[in-house]
Amino acid sequence: MPAKHQLDTVRIDKPLDERLIALTGIVGNRLKGMSSQQRLWAMISGGMALLALTGVLWYASRPDWRILYAGLDPQDSREMATQLTAAGIAFDVSADGGTLRVTSDTLDKARLQTAAKGGPKSGRMGFELFDKPNWVGSEFDEKVTGHVVLAVTDAAVMPGGTMLRM
Repeated sequence: MPAKHQLDTVRIDKPLDERLIALTGIVGNRLKGMSSQQRLWAMISGGMALLALTGVLWYASRPDWRILYAGLDPQDSREMATQLTAAGIAFDVSADGGTLRVTSDTLDKARLQTAAKGGPKSGRMGFELFDKPNWVGSEFDEKVTGHVVLAVTDAAVMPGGTMLRM
């Protein structure tokens, strides 16, 4: 193979800073050997790759917000926000003030914290359906209640309030 087409290599036994300097020189020599059209496309491709990498890193590093309560009255929303702040739990309130979101890793802690203080008085019904004992209910009633709880809590979690299971 002619020397012109052989790949330039950087020796691994050198320190990292020397290898980076050598790699920069190799890339510079490659760019000098290209026509202006090829350099333009190489720069555009490199910029697009850098932009895609930045987008993936941004998306991967943002918090995973989950809905804690939806459909709250403003008073309930303020009370829940006060309880979450006192517990040191990060939360986000929707623009209309009716939905509280917390990060996925603190969702269970936030549910326990707010339920221990009575929970919200408004909003969609969820696990509270289990709080009311049904002494005369059958096994069928319990299954229906379980499905309703799952459907309502899933609807609170899914964007747009879509019912998933029934």
